[in-house]
Amino acid sequence: MFRKSRLPGFMRWWIERPPAKEQAYYKKMLDMFGVGNTRMAFAKKESIRNQFYSDLVTPIKNGISVPGTTVHIFYAVKMGKQYLKRYKKHFKAPDIRRHDLQHEELLVCYPQQWAEEVRNCCRIFPKSSKGEKENEQT
Repeated sequence: MFRKSRLPGFMRWWIERPPAKEQAYYKKMLDMFGVGNTRMAFAKKESIRNQFYSDLVTPIKNGISVPGTTVHIFYAVKMGKQYLKRYKKHFKAPDIRRHDLQHEELLVCYPQQWAEEVRNCCRIFPKSSKGEKENEQT
């Protein structure tokens, strides 16, 4: 799929069925992975499989806490409450940023808002023309 830059027929059928807003989301997700263009032609099928599969099978401890470190989580509410439960199980006091969106929808459909969230998590604020930080939090 990624090397050939096209989807198998069953996947095209599945993506073309949802409402227009959902179709736009699916198409942007596919574009991110290079489907329909040659940007991901270098990626091997095994590499992509390993990346996604490892997320499913890598054991994670419960209550992870590292002094001086905050875990920031962009929680896509439409994925389901089981993910919120999982985040709270594995991380002690995570910074959960809820969005009424689907998996990676913030990144692929609203990249400017995603970047703003990342800057806010990291407390990186754009400098004004005077060289002072805007919206500086104390």
